[in-house]
Amino acid sequence: KMAEAMMARALQECPKDGKLWGEAIEMEEGAARRKTKALDALKACEVDDVDVMMSVAKAVFWGERKVEKARAWMNRAVTLKPENGDAWGVLYKFETQHGTEKQKEDVIKRCTAAEPTQGTLWKSVIKSILMTITTTTTTTTTPRRESIMMTTTNKEQLKLITPSQVLIKVAELIPVPSSL
Repeated sequence: KMAEAMMARALQECPKDGKLWGEAIEMEEGAARRKTKALDALKACEVDDVDVMMSVAKAVFWGERKVEKARAWMNRAVTLKPENGDAWGVLYKFETQHGTEKQKEDVIKRCTAAEPTQGTLWKSVIKSILMTITTTTTTTTTPRRESIMMTTTNKEQLKLITPSQVLIKVAELIPVPSSL
């Protein structure tokens, strides 16, 4: 109840915020309530708001097993905003459940070509991968003869992170929508 009240207040203060509407759609319990919230979001936001599109595709169509409709909305979203890595992650997760190997490979290929840079999950996964990259440690001596350990990240290793690696990790973090 507290989360619902906070969301209602947030939507009053930012009535055209697609991210808020997307979260509001996904918070709703029951198919009828999600549909109603989705219609409200579609009326309140821009026609091509990717956050709303992805939430409708995920929480309404995917949740109701309307596979072709969900796929169409997700593909439209990644076409409109290819830099949104989170949207690519949802689409890939969807295709791992409902698509063929060819459809999964197509998502990976298109995502790699798009080189996404945005999205909350996308950025956190990149940060996580960066934290695990092997670092080079060097020891230097100061004029006072103290040894100082310096850690630097090898820039060549940063270039080895591919969008497909990030995509697969992001998809692992995407929850499958609850059904009816």
